[in-house]
Amino acid sequence: MRKRLQRRAPLLCSGANQLRRRIDKMESVLLAGLAVGFLLGAPLLALGGAQAAKAAAVSAQRQEKSWRQVSAVLQESGGAGVTAAAGDGNVVWVAARWPAPDGGTRTGVIAVNQNSRAGERVPIWVTPSGEQTNPPLSGAEVGNREVLGASIAVLGLAVVIGATAVVIRLASNRRRMEAWAADWTAASARWTSRH
Repeated sequence: MRKRLQRRAPLLCSGANQLRRRIDKMESVLLAGLAVGFLLGAPLLALGGAQAAKAAAVSAQRQEKSWRQVSAVLQESGGAGVTAAAGDGNVVWVAARWPAPDGGTRTGVIAVNQNSRAGERVPIWVTPSGEQTNPPLSGAEVGNREVLGASIAVLGLAVVIGATAVVIRLASNRRRMEAWAADWTAASARWTSRH
């Protein structure tokens, strides 16, 4: 039974190869421990990352409850605006004015379609102080952030474990080379003394 196990799992069985050095056995145990650590840690970190991302998103949603959607009046046509980005030629930034929640009026530039005309009303989101902002987070965006948080946590663990495995491998190879060099030096001394 033991010999069958040794043939099937040579990395975990110390007697599987007579030429294996102590460093080879230690390396195998450490790398197996890292694999087990990843398998046990990944689900826990994914859960923790998802919960942290959800908590942050829900907190942001609470703050965003005070945001309001208002109608901004364009001060110029879309053709006169500055193109937003190289990949989106239909979106331009133009001057606009909108009512603030405190009763005042705010002005600034907003992103609109290139075909928009001066005087047209465009819905935008504003903060309690009247500053333009992005639309509030939707439920789907909260879910996306949960998935992203879980993915980043697992990816981070994978990077740390992968880097640790590389360090273990490099250190093991260095020790192996030193041991082989010492063995060759000892063998060389025995061979040359026989001549």
